[in-house]
Amino acid sequence: MLLLAYQDFERDMLAHLHNEEAVLFPACLALDRASHPGETPGGDIDVSHAIREMSTGHGTVHENIARLLGLARNEPGEDERLEAMAFRQSLIDLEEDLVEHGRLEEEILLPATMFQQELSQSRPAPSTENQPHGKIL
Repeated sequence: MLLLAYQDFERDMLAHLHNEEAVLFPACLALDRASHPGETPGGDIDVSHAIREMSTGHGTVHENIARLLGLARNEPGEDERLEAMAFRQSLIDLEEDLVEHGRLEEEILLPATMFQQELSQSRPAPSTENQPHGKIL
């Protein structure tokens, strides 16, 4: 039972980290680049779905850790007591780290990204009126 719970946790955690690395963080960088003067606005970049997925993923990861902790408390055997205590403490430490990770994302990164997206979508495209046509300078 504990092994299955760990496999669920591992699967969901790896999926969450992959989504951050492959989807959210590149979109954040693209929005940041688009915010610089002279750059093309990032009007076609929409991070709202990725942000919802990340927030949902945080909840799923925390649920999995709670499940693991519940199962680890029920580990039988006096011989395994120290090992089980160390495992539970590791889960508690991991939970604390993930809470801080989620807080930083949800209170700082995600709101800043949404704000950047709104700015980018409201900024007009760079004008090409004053650029020479037909001549190579």
